[in-house]
Amino acid sequence: MRLLIACVLVASFVSAFATPLTQSLPLPPGAYAGEQAPTYVAPEETTPQPEAHPQPLDREEWYIAEEWPLDVLLHAGGHVGLRWQNSIASLVQSADGLTYASDQAIQRAPAWLRTDLANVLCQLSSVDQNTWAGIINDADNPLVDEIAFCVAHTSTEFFGSEWSFPELFVQNAELLYEIDTALDYVEIIDTGAWPDDDYWSTTRYTRLNEDGEVEQIDVPRDIYYWCLVHPKITDDIPTYIDPDVIENNNTHVNNIDADGEFWREWFWTHADDNYPLLSDMLDGVQYMWARDGSTDNAIMAVQQWVNDSMSFTSNNERPHQPVRIYRKHIGRCGEHADITAAAARTALIPCTSILTISNDHTWNEFWESEWVAWEPVNGYINNPLVYENGWGRVLGTAFDIRSDGFLTSVTERYSEDVGTLEIHVDDWFDRPIDGARIILAIMDGSLRSDMVGFTDNEGICVFIVGDARDYYMHVSTPLGHYPVDEDEYALLVQNMPPGGEYTFLAPIAGDMPWPEYNPVNEPDDDTDDWKFIVQYETVGQVVSGIVTWDDIDETGTRPLFYKHAGEGGSVNWFVGPGDSYLFYQLPMLFDSFHTQYQSTSGEDVFNIPVGQTWAAWLDNGCAIANPQHVTGTLQLWHWGESATGGDEAPFTAPRLLGNRPNPFNPSTSIAFSLTEPAHTTLCVYDVRGRFVAQLVDEPRDAGEHTVTWEAEGCASGVYLLRMEAGGTSHTQRMLLLK
Repeated sequence: MRLLIACVLVASFVSAFATPLTQSLPLPPGAYAGEQAPTYVAPEETTPQPEAHPQPLDREEWYIAEEWPLDVLLHAGGHVGLRWQNSIASLVQSADGLTYASDQAIQRAPAWLRTDLANVLCQLSSVDQNTWAGIINDADNPLVDEIAFCVAHTSTEFFGSEWSFPELFVQNAELLYEIDTALDYVEIIDTGAWPDDDYWSTTRYTRLNEDGEVEQIDVPRDIYYWCLVHPKITDDIPTYIDPDVIENNNTHVNNIDADGEFWREWFWTHADDNYPLLSDMLDGVQYMWARDGSTDNAIMAVQQWVNDSMSFTSNNERPHQPVRIYRKHIGRCGEHADITAAAARTALIPCTSILTISNDHTWNEFWESEWVAWEPVNGYINNPLVYENGWGRVLGTAFDIRSDGFLTSVTERYSEDVGTLEIHVDDWFDRPIDGARIILAIMDGSLRSDMVGFTDNEGICVFIVGDARDYYMHVSTPLGHYPVDEDEYALLVQNMPPGGEYTFLAPIAGDMPWPEYNPVNEPDDDTDDWKFIVQYETVGQVVSGIVTWDDIDETGTRPLFYKHAGEGGSVNWFVGPGDSYLFYQLPMLFDSFHTQYQSTSGEDVFNIPVGQTWAAWLDNGCAIANPQHVTGTLQLWHWGESATGGDEAPFTAPRLLGNRPNPFNPSTSIAFSLTEPAHTTLCVYDVRGRFVAQLVDEPRDAGEHTVTWEAEGCASGVYLLRMEAGGTSHTQRMLLLK
């Protein structure tokens, strides 16, 4: 059903409701108000504490043989670690691997974006990985970061669908810079550029302040990418649309056409007969907005274009796609909000959509030193309390819809008085349940849904709500529901008082996953030869949940959002015999030593008894929905200068031992080992996969070898070192800094 439908025609302060929004977030037909939810009381601490560190990390006379850096979103139930088998150390993980093209794309992306980009790419098939990583690898400055951001924050369901066109993401980025050259009030500012390790872009605006003085303001980085760059508005699909095809109200995908139009390009270059061209209306405009009341600014120009292009009415067709909305030239608040957001982003103005289900209404906000309420159809600018004080409609909640579907409460901006509802969702043993979906409902004659939230790692979800309303909730988790009857909604508070703060418990009669292990003693190993060393930190938790509204649902799978939610992450660390890792995966009771349970950070060392199989791994096994953002390193160390550690070569396959120094300038020494004679090639590529240098292409004897690469004439950046020998291949990264 329509995400943002119906409106309130404010000229006469009379509601003009169409199909209610609550049908987009349906309550069961028999939904009823139940008993009062219990007040939350914190249970006694029952979470096991990490075990004491077994031994100091003595690194004297030890050298790194191989290193696997960690910067991952470790999904619920997932793991990553090392396995020692047949004297070879290898990476083991629950996630699908990345293709060579994906690895290149991640290295080309700015550092702050790489974790999210890897999270999306690793969930795609190898074919889709290569397709979407390819547009990042083929991009030139200054488009790399814009393209990479959009790929990193678009659903995997979209990428696997027939409606995704990689060229649109490239076109979207190109249009940003093309339009920038034509506008006087805005300039895209690029801070750094690939191959820098960290770089980003934003927009700088010229505005008039309250005193009519000219000022310049820069948009925060995240707002630029989320609310200006991203090609998805709300529930629409970022794709090409045939404007002349009537959009199906149920599927919203029947007018998708590879030969169709993309809204950013179409709004900038096209105008239907007898309608104004947006680019013409922005030509010569000097200010993004004027706080002194002047009308010659981009906000007023976009507002005039929307009102000249649209009439406030509707028929049976309620399109989501901005291209089709424009061709119809009619719509209620849902269509007006969508086309306003698309037009503002075309004009390089950050814009988002705001929704209040309890008022069955939607409008926009633009960013100009702060978020400003905006509703062109009624001429409202910076008048957020008009709905409560002008229309006499007390809000339940109001929320922003991010381009990936995450909902953020903005109730404080639209209600004079608010209260707080803090919901704790716990299992049978008082352990917090992450990723629980909470539907907040209001009583308005009957129960109506009003907001959706998801719990964090502590099992907590907080709602900011308007006063003078009655609030109810229903909680859904894979472990069960609260209340148990799926039609029942538990009462939270009646007639919410201004400033009221309430904390409630939603008990679930289920059991959270909790990896069970058998603690065993560490095996003796008095020989200095090989060891694993791990250093890790959960730099943040990530709340994940099902997107409430998204037309890509038509693929049959509902997409997920990933919201970085600050501190609070934790993981488990296990070390044990090789069969322990097998039992862990089944899952069965397994042996472990050096265990660190629900730890936010840690380091550990394990001296490896050679001749046996061992495993050591990080685990997010105490979560059912939320990933943990984990950084650190997994390392294999060896004793002494020699990588072989003695007369017997410990490896049964060729090994690429890396380069020293790293970073380097301009030369570096590269080491590799062979257990038997083999024809060996050693080549250097840039991160786009282009050939740079051939270092070895000849037969080599068994043993250790060293070759030097002189990188004179090469630019600073990341380079890929690729070795092929004995039917195996190995790739490692090198960093040239000049």
